[in-house]
Amino acid sequence: MISLELSYFIAKFYLLAYFVFFIISFLNKENNKSNFIIVSLVLINCIIGQYVKELLGFYTFYLGATLQCLVVIALSLFLHLFFKVKHEKTTYIIYLFYFFIALSFLILHRVRVVIYDSDESILWLINTQSVFTLLLYFLSIIVLAFGCKNKWKYFSGRLSF
Repeated sequence: MISLELSYFIAKFYLLAYFVFFIISFLNKENNKSNFIIVSLVLINCIIGQYVKELLGFYTFYLGATLQCLVVIALSLFLHLFFKVKHEKTTYIIYLFYFFIALSFLILHRVRVVIYDSDESILWLINTQSVFTLLLYFLSIIVLAFGCKNKWKYFSGRLSF
């Protein structure tokens, strides 16, 4: 298990990374709208998710986390259809990551709440799911950085001396 301080640092790192990509996507005129929609929704999910997870109890924690991931995908699909924006490859990859995260939360919910009533016997599963989730969140940050690659040229050109 990771310590509370480390988990707090990881959450702040993800929030800061998503915020940086949001600012880059917002400021650049050449940005594709698909990338901006998914970055905005992931940032909102990261901010609201911290507060929602604090309110959830033993039986609803993993279901709430699953719902957050699926809401990001559903809202993004709705906004893409509403604004008639074509999906980019990076957006599809983010959808895939968030779907796998939601699926892992559902599996852990089923095992933790329905099959077992305590965490001692399935601690290895909880740790494996946590590492898997953190890895997919980190990969989503890398994919968002790849989606903003033209935007980095914009900022590096303006900031060069």
